[in-house]
This record gives sequence, C-alpha cells and structure tokens, in this order.
Amino acid sequence: MSVIGGRGSINDELINGCDVKAMITGMPERKPSIADSAYGSSEDLLSTSLDYLASDLSAEPENDVIACPGWSSLDEEEGLFDFEAEAVPTEEDAVRQIPLLKDTKELIEFWKYPCEHHIVETRDGFMLGLYRIPNPQHGPTAFSAIPPYERPPVIIWHGLYIQSAAFVSSPAGPTGNLAFVLADAGFDVWLANSRGTVSSRRHRHWQSPEEAMFHSQYWKYVGLDEMAKFDVPAVVNYVCETTGWNKVAYLGYSQGTAQMFMSLSVSEEMNEKVAIFVGLAPALKPKPISNETINALTRRFTPSVLYGLGIWSFLPPAEWLRPMLPSDMYAQIVHNALIILTGWSCDKWKRSWWPALYMHLFGGGSVRNVVHWFRIITEQTFTPYEHEIAPHHLRLISPTQEEQQRTTTAIQTFAPKRTGPCSYPTHHIKTRVDLFCGAEDTISDPDVFKTALPKASIKIIDNYQHMDFLWDPAAKEAVWNDVISAIRETMDLVNV
Repeated sequence: MSVIGGRGSINDELINGCDVKAMITGMPERKPSIADSAYGSSEDLLSTSLDYLASDLSAEPENDVIACPGWSSLDEEEGLFDFEAEAVPTEEDAVRQIPLLKDTKELIEFWKYPCEHHIVETRDGFMLGLYRIPNPQHGPTAFSAIPPYERPPVIIWHGLYIQSAAFVSSPAGPTGNLAFVLADAGFDVWLANSRGTVSSRRHRHWQSPEEAMFHSQYWKYVGLDEMAKFDVPAVVNYVCETTGWNKVAYLGYSQGTAQMFMSLSVSEEMNEKVAIFVGLAPALKPKPISNETINALTRRFTPSVLYGLGIWSFLPPAEWLRPMLPSDMYAQIVHNALIILTGWSCDKWKRSWWPALYMHLFGGGSVRNVVHWFRIITEQTFTPYEHEIAPHHLRLISPTQEEQQRTTTAIQTFAPKRTGPCSYPTHHIKTRVDLFCGAEDTISDPDVFKTALPKASIKIIDNYQHMDFLWDPAAKEAVWNDVISAIRETMDLVNV
C-alpha cells in the first residue's frame, strides 16, 4: 500500500486565484510523492509563495497580520489556519448548483467543509480514491497535522454501484448529509470508494480511467471478494497510519456492509483495527427477488453470455448519458428505474432534489458483482464468487477442528453437477457490530442477521426503505444520532 498523491483544497484555492501562476507553467511534470499527501507538491508551495509576493503589501493590516488570499486567522494552539467564514449555501443554491458539480470533493467544498483527496494503492495494484473531511464546516484541512490526530477516524463506505458522493449531495444541507453530521459531531470522516467506481478506476498497469474502463483484465478482479480482501484492509491501514490511531470506526451502507462482513470473517487484523462496525441497510443474504422482469433477465443473460458479448462493466450507458442529458431528465429516468426494479417508493425527498441526488448517485461497477449478488440471493448462501476455495485461501480466525472440518466440506449448490465453497464464517467476527435495518426494506432481513451475527445489536427503523438511510431529511433524528452515540461510546475507549 502506498500513497500516490493528494492535495488540499486550500492550496488549490491559492493557485486558482493567483495571477502569476503562469510564471511556473514551464516546470517539467513530476510524479507525485508521499510528501505531496502531507504538504502539497513543490509547485503548490512555490505558487503559494508567489501569491503572497503578488499581494498588496502596502495596505495596513489589522493587528500586524499581513492578509494572505485564501487564509484567515492563525490558530496558535494547533498551528493550523481556518477558512474564512463564508455564507453557507441555501437549499435553493444547492438545488441549482449541485447537479453541475463534478465529484465528491467539489460537493464537500460547496458546503464549505474542508476536503482532502487521497489515493491508496491496494496490494493487488488497484488505486482507490478517498475523500477526507478532517474538521467541521469552515474548518481547516489536516495535511500538516502531526499524528495522532485528535478527532476519531470514521470510514464511510458506499453501496452497490453508487459512490461516496451520495453521502454529501443532499440539498438538505449539513444536517441532511451523513458525512457532514459526523464531521460536525467531532469525527475525522473518510469517504471511501470501491474499485471500479468512477473515483477508483485506476490500476498500476492501467493508469487512466479510460484505459481501465475497456480492459477485461481490470474488471475481472472487481468483485466483492477482492473488496473484502484488498480494498478494506488497504483503506483501514492507510487511515490508521495517516491519523495515528490504532483503531477506526467503520460505517457501511448496503454493499459496504457486505464487504466488511466478509473481511471481518476471515481477517484477524481487521477485527483488531476496526473498533466498531455500523451497518445501515445491511446486506448479507438479501430477500429473494420478487420482480419477475429481473428474474427473467438473470435467467437469460448468464455470466457466460455477458462476458461473451464483451460486457464487463455494469450499465456504462448510465455514465455516458449523465453529461449528455438534462439533469432533470436523467434524474427522472433514475428515479423511475429505482421504483420499477426495486419496488421502493423513494418518496421521502422532494421532487426538486432529484437532479442533485441522482446526478451523483451512480458510481459504476462490474458485471461480476451483480452476478455474484444474484447467486447469493438465489442460493441464499453468503459465499465467495464462482465457487472459489473459501475465502481466497485466507486463514480462518483460530479455527477449531470442527470448524476446519465444516469449511472443507463441499456444499451442494443450485447446480446439480457442481459443488461450491463454504459460506463466509460470520460467527468469527469479534468486532462490535451495530445494525440498522428498515422495516420496509426489501434487501435487509433482520432474521438473517440474528442467525449469522447473534452478538450484533440490531435496530429496526419503522417506515424505512433501503435508500431512506441516505436521504431522508429526518434521518438525523431517526437513525444518525444513534449511530453517532454508538461510535462515540466505542471510540472513547480506544487508546491512541
């Protein structure tokens, strides 16, 4: 695992607002280094110096402090700068501007929160994009902070085919976006993106997202099992190293919970480094699909058919159409598709919010992932993909002789002539687990969790469907306050 790069929004502001930046445009390109993640590159530092020199030094500053563009007052105790207090956008501003924003970083900065972009390389070479909110609204970034960082780290991980932007795109404002609520509650928030999503579509062998997008060898390893084996440990270890904390809190949504169930089932290291695992709309063995159209499609378009047609990424037209269609039209299509395919009502958020929410929802992914989920659903077994030796040849956590016998026994599947691996041993999970399930969720099944995770805390939220955990304007009172209490209670006991 290594850092490829990452720059704070403050340096970007200085460079963008500087008239003399052309003085350094002739500098040769250089590869980002580990130092860039902490301090910004040498070009950033030089540009900042030029900005300072170009400022009006003749004006008389107040309190003998020379004004520098992009910065406000110096915090003498922490040695960090604060953002100038700017007016927070209104709901009307958000409805109008959010559909036009490019990525998670722009969304975070739109709401006047500090943002850092980090890139982590997994052991198998995939590059994952992380977005960090180290402080509350109008606060500073933490590139120069000396670890251990004082705020407890919380990793938030998205669900199937969506991306981290979903946690910061609601026009409801700071109290209506989970990531901001956690940042304002005193946590160091890290928004992760799984391999294959638009923010993590790079590899050491395919450096550009465009190259990876059309390469079958890239998509071949974009699956739940790799997310559990490589992505989760890479991000957890990186956050621990960067912040100086020896444990983190992990908050997963939908598929973001499934990959953590897998990782904790087989990795003793993750059980030691994840202090608490909170699951919103958790997914382990989803309820059987009731939509006959989807059932018919899954029977007709088997993995061999899809791969034979050269289809490796899932629904690439959804990405291509997004910049081509008017935002309101695109949002209407996505909204209708969710209702038709899932049966969810999606009625807790305003109609005027649709473009802001849906333009940043879809993050992309692999066909393999959807095939894996259909197998989990049809077989009702939480097993690795394509009948591999379970799970990825990783050693189980202190297995007893009885458990060793059970895990090496072939398990009959729906295919009469084939045998598959054992299910992921979720009963080996030692980390504290708190799950929040919607009473009307067609994916989360509380009875499954009671059997698979007998020690887990399970709370049922009345009148909640799958996506309500993301965007319900009342989610803070209905769910998130309890999430914050659970994380704070656990992280207060962690020795940094």
